Amino acid sequence: MSNRRESLEKVARVAAKIPALQDATTEVDSAAAAALGVNLTDLHCLAILTRREPAAPSALAAELRLTRGAMTAVLDRLARAKLVERCGDPEDRRGILVVVTAAAKRRVQEIWNPIEEEGTAVLLGYSQSDLRVIEGFLDRARSLQVKHAERIRALRRAGLPKKPAARSK
Repeated sequence: MSNRRESLEKVARVAAKIPALQDATTEVDSAAAAALGVNLTDLHCLAILTRREPAAPSALAAELRLTRGAMTAVLDRLARAKLVERCGDPEDRRGILVVVTAAAKRRVQEIWNPIEEEGTAVLLGYSQSDLRVIEGFLDRARSLQVKHAERIRALRRAGLPKKPAARSK
């Protein structure tokens, strides 16, 4: 067997594992959303907030690619579930910031800390060289996904039918 053919077969085996990883991640996210009593969009918002709170609703809407109205609905659901709170922005008396509640922080840790701990243990089994390769792969894979998400959004925008003209009576 040629080296090129062996390489292509290895690439195919690795590539086949990526959708399985994505499916498993979606399964974890779905289970977490159900455990928290929210939907996946709400969970994504909560994840963003746990990484960098506080945040303005407009910044969250931009990152989630939601309209202002949709963002309000997400924040209302998260607030009803007692996962976030809205508070005043100390730098803008008319502004609002969103923060994660202490109860939500405990629940998030309960859900994701075991995954983080086990994942860290797995990564500690790799050499520094292996970790550089993994990090490089993950960076490039993420960039690829972001690039193609934008390409797909552009396809959708290009394929949307135009609104029918208003009929005059």
